[in-house]
Amino acid sequence: MGCKISYHMETPDNVKGIAKAFRKKMKRKLMPIKFTKPSRDKPSDVDLVFISIVSRSGTDIDAAVSKITDSKPALLVVLHHTFNTEAVMSKSSTCVQKPNIHTVDCLFYEDKGLLSCKANDEAYKDAARWLKSYNQRLLIGKASGAEANPGASAHTEQRSSTNKPRKGT
Repeated sequence: MGCKISYHMETPDNVKGIAKAFRKKMKRKLMPIKFTKPSRDKPSDVDLVFISIVSRSGTDIDAAVSKITDSKPALLVVLHHTFNTEAVMSKSSTCVQKPNIHTVDCLFYEDKGLLSCKANDEAYKDAARWLKSYNQRLLIGKASGAEANPGASAHTEQRSSTNKPRKGT
């Protein structure tokens, strides 16, 4: 029972291939949990939302976040365009205030897709850790008959330890 997370994916056309590559990485990182598309009779457990930063990161992130509902947890994958695998990027999580949204940052280049780099490896690990935590809460909720949004509490705990902006930055 329940070793499965179903997802709905929102992604702009220009990064569909990158989103597909990210999803494949998640499937491998989440084993033995199945990471699948939802069935027709059941809505998805989480939303996967991909955005490519094209202008100012805060503006682009705000636009994406405004479209995400509070009804279920969402993983927001912020894609930073660069060819530099050592590029320094701002933590997009500082722009996100909704408790049901967990944010990760990835580097990509249009011709190469997701870059092989430490930043992306960390993003995959962080996303997988959050999804596994969500899955645990989902299983506990099903076992107890609770219908609460377990992803929101998982994100709140995660935000309190890793996603809060540090003072003085």
